[in-house]
Amino acid sequence: MELEEGSWRVRPYWTLRYTEPLRIDRAEAVLELRAELGKALAKRIEPGLTAIFLSGGLDSTALAGVAKGVVGETLRAYSGVFPAHEQTDESRLLDELTRSLGLPWTQAVARRASVLRNSLAYLREWQVPSIVPNLYFLLPLLRSAADDGVAVMLDGEGGDELFGCVAYAAADRLRAGHPLAAMRLVRGLPWDGAAQPWRATYHLLRRFGVRGALPYAAHHLRQREGVGAPWLSDASRAVLAAERDLWAWKLSDGPRWWAYLSDLVTGGRIRYGLHDTMRRLAEMTGVERRHPMLDDLDLIELILTIPPQLSFDVRHTRPLLRDAVEGLVPDSVRLRTQKADFRFQIEESFAGPERDVIASLVLAPDARIRPFVSQQVAADAVEKVGHPKFIPYQGGLLRMVTAECWLRTLEDPQFPDRLLERGLPAEDVELVPPRGQRSTRRG
Repeated sequence: MELEEGSWRVRPYWTLRYTEPLRIDRAEAVLELRAELGKALAKRIEPGLTAIFLSGGLDSTALAGVAKGVVGETLRAYSGVFPAHEQTDESRLLDELTRSLGLPWTQAVARRASVLRNSLAYLREWQVPSIVPNLYFLLPLLRSAADDGVAVMLDGEGGDELFGCVAYAAADRLRAGHPLAAMRLVRGLPWDGAAQPWRATYHLLRRFGVRGALPYAAHHLRQREGVGAPWLSDASRAVLAAERDLWAWKLSDGPRWWAYLSDLVTGGRIRYGLHDTMRRLAEMTGVERRHPMLDDLDLIELILTIPPQLSFDVRHTRPLLRDAVEGLVPDSVRLRTQKADFRFQIEESFAGPERDVIASLVLAPDARIRPFVSQQVAADAVEKVGHPKFIPYQGGLLRMVTAECWLRTLEDPQFPDRLLERGLPAEDVELVPPRGQRSTRRG
């Protein structure tokens, strides 16, 4: 932010610049990646004071393996586990992983979520809504780490975007006059280890190949179509379409794959507010968050110089990262294709005592979000809470109630306190320390 003569402006102080990809094969790229991950971790580890927020997913697991196998540090591990929800619980994999790496492991055993209650606590603290719905176990876990003397918490945030394949590489093949190469690239997108159905190939090629290859100006020759979530009102979607430029990344230098990825790992994260959220959570808990996959410039620049086709694999996402940690983590985690699904805890929270509170907020005649959302979708979402058909509505209802609470708090800073006094249930989270120590319950 530049301040000058009574005025101010915000501008980027640094921007990525395109350079030609390295002339390396997959094996060489894997070696480069393992080495750069080790450097990124070494810069962020405070010996004896550092832990890692560990899930059963690839990204945080890879960091834990590299920390021990490359950097030579054994980190303390902290995880959320969910014994009542098979689709979410990764405790078996985490137990195998922490035993394999010799990590002291603290678990937050979440038996009941309280999404709205913890969202209100965040809102009261910062006067802005949280973009994270899992505060019900994340905050107790971070506070437990602070009590244990942890000063720095690492995590695998940003790994999906940084190491995932960029489908817009197909657009570059089309622009170079190679339609068959574009089709082969699209068919190399992860599809459970099998070739994609031709119908899916057609739609993906049209989306990432044809639309990606169009010049930037072509997207603005006709009136912009409505964009945004279907739970927004038509008027809101029209405003969003006028203000939101979905294709601005095409203005960057470099080929389409590079332009999209470079925007995603820089400006995209800023627009989402990810860095600010992580900073606020650190201040709430006393543990500094550091993100080797999110903000390490050398690692980002390496990924942006690796030939994009090396990141495509029909079975696995992030294939280069998986190869880079071979021998450092158990294959049961490294080659896993599923990811934990946290929707069930959110739905369970909404279906309990929070349901009436949510309905009284988003469906009220004077709801602050009323001018901006579809009343029909809002009513359908509330009605379907607790039913199998609720899944498509979950994200929308979460955002609606979060926005409603935020707008009311802007009018009245005491609003979160009054709503909390209505008897919203606390989370039921038991903190289980490393093997051989006594557990505690928070909630």
